[in-house]
Amino acid sequence: MTRLGRLPGDSPLYGTNRAFPLLRNSIYRASIMAGACFAAVVPFFWLGNPSGHDFEFHVFSWMEVLGQWKHGILYPRWAALAHWGYGEARFLFYPPASWTLGAALGAVLPWKIVPGAYCWIVLALAGAAMYRLAREWLSPQDALFAAVFYALNPYHLLVVYWRSAYAELLGAALLPLLVLCLVRIFSRESESGLRPTLGLSLLLAAAWLTNVPAAVMIHYSAAGLTLLLASTNSATTTGGEWRWAVMSRRGLAQTGIAIVLGAGLASFYLIPAIYEQQWIDVSQVLSPGVRPQDNFLFTHLADVDHNHFNFLVSSIGVAEIGVLILAIVFAHRARVLASRRTAWLMLSAWGTGCAILMLSVSNGLWQHLPKLRFVQLPFRWLLCMNAALAMLLTMALRRWTPRLLVSAFLLAALLAAGYRFQLPWWDKAADLREMSDAMASGTGYEGTDEYVPAGVDAYELDKNLALVSDAAGAPVAAKVIVWRQTEKHFTLHAAAAEKLTVRLFSYPAWEVAVNGHRTATWKTDITGLLVIPIGAGNNDVQIHFRRTNDRVVGDLVSLISSVVLLWLKRGAAPIRLLGIMGLVFLLVFSAGQVAMGKYGADAAASLTKNLPRVAEGFGTYWLGGIIAFDQNRQNPELRYGWDLGKFAKRIANRFGATYSERDRNLEYTKISPSQITNVYTAFLPYYMDHGGMFGV
Repeated sequence: MTRLGRLPGDSPLYGTNRAFPLLRNSIYRASIMAGACFAAVVPFFWLGNPSGHDFEFHVFSWMEVLGQWKHGILYPRWAALAHWGYGEARFLFYPPASWTLGAALGAVLPWKIVPGAYCWIVLALAGAAMYRLAREWLSPQDALFAAVFYALNPYHLLVVYWRSAYAELLGAALLPLLVLCLVRIFSRESESGLRPTLGLSLLLAAAWLTNVPAAVMIHYSAAGLTLLLASTNSATTTGGEWRWAVMSRRGLAQTGIAIVLGAGLASFYLIPAIYEQQWIDVSQVLSPGVRPQDNFLFTHLADVDHNHFNFLVSSIGVAEIGVLILAIVFAHRARVLASRRTAWLMLSAWGTGCAILMLSVSNGLWQHLPKLRFVQLPFRWLLCMNAALAMLLTMALRRWTPRLLVSAFLLAALLAAGYRFQLPWWDKAADLREMSDAMASGTGYEGTDEYVPAGVDAYELDKNLALVSDAAGAPVAAKVIVWRQTEKHFTLHAAAAEKLTVRLFSYPAWEVAVNGHRTATWKTDITGLLVIPIGAGNNDVQIHFRRTNDRVVGDLVSLISSVVLLWLKRGAAPIRLLGIMGLVFLLVFSAGQVAMGKYGADAAASLTKNLPRVAEGFGTYWLGGIIAFDQNRQNPELRYGWDLGKFAKRIANRFGATYSERDRNLEYTKISPSQITNVYTAFLPYYMDHGGMFGV
């Protein structure tokens, strides 16, 4: 049975390369890595920022997030300045990692150097991750070459200079760690317990929070590599029948646990993004031109610009696939992996699978494998293939001269293809300043088609429409009190009942109250703008981007998953953490009770007067709920009433399920000389009273 694991540092797979004695020093190695990644962005200083396909999307997102941070919105959901101020739910659907990093850099650096700083940091992270993986099999010097090659591989440079797909680039830092986690899970030399599994779950959660296409590729890679590693660890019993070894079964189970736990950790993003897809025009993600069948290598369409870029990336893809084939062959022939055959098989199979998925022969897989089509662009598999290529190339070529020659060949292929098919576009400092001014002035920017509400044609919007207008589009004399990203508040006097049109896309999360009463709204036919009915006289209109049920559920699942992660990591419940969580909950409960005036509590009263009221409320809602729950459970006429599944069904039905529910309600029960309550108090009633589960 093949064993995977890191070779001792003083006995690497290859002998220590004495031609570069400085490389033995870890500080020099780190400096070389950082310097090489910095060299990749040096042209930014003379030519400006390469303005690739997604450049404006990302930079405007960073600017918008930073602006919302300054208004106290730590996790934005609504991009208020998209579509020239009409907004879109961009940050509900686009993962937060890249726009958080970009906005953080924008907070401390001038915008003209933020893209370059972002690329430098992300390339360095990718290289560091590859170095950590390579040290499982290679000497420090050889691991450094693998790391630099991976960080600066042609596809990464293509992303930096032609695509500006910054979130996808950030996902590259996760791929080497994916292999490392799987190696640890299936290694007999790994430490016992669930620690490698928990590391994999964190990595898979990070993938969902970084880039959805990259996350899909990472999960498919994890599944394929897991099955491969499990099969290579299988053993033959008497009679020729195969059985899974204990290690293989354990590895399969742990990978499955990691996938589920990783999704749970990322649920605060995943659940709202999945549920609220019905509210947007998500079909635009797979519109003609960005479908898998339109982007296989050397695909020709009627779009000239599309063909130029496709031939550019195809040229790079063919060059890298050729080098991959040679690396696989030479690594096998040299038998440098005689003691690590499973590693060679794993990397070769991964790289080969990625190459096949970029060819049109794999179209059937793209159409039928679950969610694979949401990767959109088959050439994105170069992201994964380069992780395998960096390792195999280093293993196949033992000398630095052929390594550098191959690297020079690939760089020359990129430059030649770029010159032949499509040169990069460049934005100067003045262009970034113009973008920043558009954000500061409130002018906004062009949005994204797939994030507009369903059925809306954003191209019919009137850029000159007033914030508040009548049905004919004429401005009304409204006094704007607040007009922020997630809150709008204005007043006006109407001579007669009418309908107001607000410069805002209608979206189910917007909650409208007129004169303090929640009001049903409409939307315009083509542009989908929010329409609010008002009555004659004075009207006070408040619009708030509410916290929807799916976001609440997502936050709860992520919280529970985090507790489970800590529990498994420590082998026991994190008592201190649970104690802190309990104290925070008690404080929130008390503040909510005082704010709502429950059980005689009053925000204007003193602490000593409110304490007994808060205690009474806590006892009624929680301790009293236990008493009521127990008494009703013992009632033979209500024996189904204590079924917790009823509560779960009610929630599921709110999200579109069709479970049947019993209409019978439980009787109230006396829990103290002066109070009665119902078993419903055992089902988070305080939370419902607060409005968190409105309508459930």
